[in-house]
Amino acid sequence: MAVIEDRRKVTIRLAVLQYIIVVIFSVLAVSFWVLQVVQHAKYEEMAENNHQRTLALRAPRGLVFDRNGHVLVENRHSYGISIDRERTKDLNSTIRLLASVLGMDEAVVRDIVNRHKREPIYRPITIVQDATLAQVASVTARRLDFELPGVLVEPVPTRRYPEMLAAHLFGYVGEVSDAQVAVDDSLKSGDIVGQSGIEKWYNSLLMGEDGARRVVVNSVGREIRTLEEDQPTEGKRLQLTIDYDVQKAVEDGFKTAGFNGASVVLDPATGEVLAYTSVPAYDPNAFAAGVDRATWAALNSDEQRPLNDRAIQGRYSPGSTFKMAVALTALEEGVITPDTHVYCPGHGNFYGRNFACWKKKRATERSICATRSSSPATSTSTPSA
Repeated sequence: MAVIEDRRKVTIRLAVLQYIIVVIFSVLAVSFWVLQVVQHAKYEEMAENNHQRTLALRAPRGLVFDRNGHVLVENRHSYGISIDRERTKDLNSTIRLLASVLGMDEAVVRDIVNRHKREPIYRPITIVQDATLAQVASVTARRLDFELPGVLVEPVPTRRYPEMLAAHLFGYVGEVSDAQVAVDDSLKSGDIVGQSGIEKWYNSLLMGEDGARRVVVNSVGREIRTLEEDQPTEGKRLQLTIDYDVQKAVEDGFKTAGFNGASVVLDPATGEVLAYTSVPAYDPNAFAAGVDRATWAALNSDEQRPLNDRAIQGRYSPGSTFKMAVALTALEEGVITPDTHVYCPGHGNFYGRNFACWKKKRATERSICATRSSSPATSTSTPSA
């Protein structure tokens, strides 16, 4: 009897084991079917992404010319460094190592990443817009050693202002803000857009359209070959009515005289602006790749207010320039003739307030002369012999 019971137990155990094996193989079969049939497209794409990458090709902004074709604003070649979160295994480790390689404060790099964390993960986060050759070499070397596999080094066209002329007229460019992205659907994080002046008002024309390049890479991220490439489209070129020679002459005049102020030269026949100057000015090249905090703070704390466009933001009395308007009106009304002479004492009193000429010394001298000429003459008589 004991032998029969033992056989029954063995038979039951074998049956249970068979059922378990059948269930396991059934689960495996279903899983394989789901992976290979149902989710085939998804995993095929993931496999392709292991050795294919799509690199963005930034479009250069359109050039700006003067009325005679002289280049006033152009582009130069530079490199941008960004983090691709899709290919970054350990983001914290990447941030720490990248900051060390770039010579940047880790907190600054981490703050940049945190500000863009809500964006789609496939969109790279730009850390350095205009990297030095040393930074590019350091990052590239470590990408090949598996230390920074998720860090991209890409060529980026950067704005260049050959001569520091008409800074307030041209304005400057900078990375698009979150508020600008929210308003304009065509913009994305990392885009460089105009922030003031002509760069801002004609930004939609100057921006151009980015391209893309799809490449095959090996296990260390080195490009093997290019599968397809969509070239970027350069922004439209812009020709201004500004005359380079007149503009330079006006700015040289301010430098020679040592004055601050504003000057706008117009063509009286057409109203075209030939020169536009505001002094003191700033260097727009400092903003082309992202202005640093020290420079920005210095510009905002400067008592001369170099960021202020005196030509359109300042309010000044017209001074002697208004004499032309008064003289023309007086001639039209017949109050004076072309031969009329008017003496200027160097100052004028209007509504109880005295306004002097632009040059204090000259105004004082004329005021003294006017006072003397208005006082009674003193005569001296000599007794006759």
